[in-house]
Amino acid sequence: MGSASVVIYQPIASMLGHPQPGGLSLKVPVGNKPTALRKALKNLKPSGAALIEALEQGKAANMFVVVINGHVNHRRLDSPVHEGDIVSIFPVYVGG
Repeated sequence: MGSASVVIYQPIASMLGHPQPGGLSLKVPVGNKPTALRKALKNLKPSGAALIEALEQGKAANMFVVVINGHVNHRRLDSPVHEGDIVSIFPVYVGG
């Protein structure tokens, strides 16, 4: 079983209880076939389920975008992740 890299950037990481500068970096397990980001994160022990809940229902819900290998994926937590992928979870900013 391989892995994918996931980085959750600030301020989203702080909303999830990880206030350190630079955000939260994780290695998530993925199989030989594409795995939904949600499932890959859920497999993290012991905090995967809490992370998913915080992203879906907490203060961070609707405030992030998922980028996989430099491309925005609008499926967010349902985005397929492959071994070796680099996943970034960025806050949504508006302004001008």
